[in-house]
Amino acid sequence: MLLGLMFIGAQTHAETRAAMSDYVWEVLPENARETEFSELCDDVEEESGSDPYQRLYLDCLQKAAENHDNRLSRQWGLSETLAREKDTIYIKVPNRRLPLTFREKYSVWSEDSNTYLTLEDYHPKNQTVTIEKNLWESVNTIMVNLKSGIEQEFTGTQLTFSPNRDYAATVDMDVGEQDVILWQLQADGLYHPEDTAEDVQARFWQHMTYYNGEDFDGMAARVTLEWVTDASLIADYYFKMNPEDTAAYRVRFNYVKPKDSDEWQLIPIR
Repeated sequence: MLLGLMFIGAQTHAETRAAMSDYVWEVLPENARETEFSELCDDVEEESGSDPYQRLYLDCLQKAAENHDNRLSRQWGLSETLAREKDTIYIKVPNRRLPLTFREKYSVWSEDSNTYLTLEDYHPKNQTVTIEKNLWESVNTIMVNLKSGIEQEFTGTQLTFSPNRDYAATVDMDVGEQDVILWQLQADGLYHPEDTAEDVQARFWQHMTYYNGEDFDGMAARVTLEWVTDASLIADYYFKMNPEDTAAYRVRFNYVKPKDSDEWQLIPIR
């Protein structure tokens, strides 16, 4: 009943703009890894655009990522299982003689084909490691199960799982896109994308327009996902007024899957 009232309220005010009292502001945490990498390679990046510059810059990024990933591996107690050497991450799993390998791709001629890998997280309880894969205009997430050896690349980032792990969610922050993707666990141990109701996109942009205005075409500075139950996910989008701001206003959505439906539905929340 409460969710229904929230949606009705959002529909009623669809054609108006949010008042100042409607905005919820929060201070965003600093991306420590991004700061570290940029500081280490800033001087190289500012050099001339010659081919040696490209190689030096890539060497700098590889060294920074190698130090970052191997430090995390030691912190997680996985030094014997997980290691990085230059552009390649190696992960040992029990059902394979050779380790799984994940290698970055570089081209001095086509920058849009480059891929960059960095370790992201480790979940001791579920024995999974996640790797962030940066592409030209988007970010994907690779998950490796250290017990089963199953690996899967998810479109998007912010990979999070429902309490019983039957569902997962990511955010696809491709250029012009900022969609939440919902996934369901299959019998083979992999997750497949779930269907959403036909009006999800319309509700999404209607709510965004309420806070951002008709002409706004910027991207969220940050998106967070939090599972409430196995059939309810909160997605918070944060927008800055200026790029250098540390605070941002929040636009909140609730993705829910009714028991009698195969599709996820979207409820805008004020």
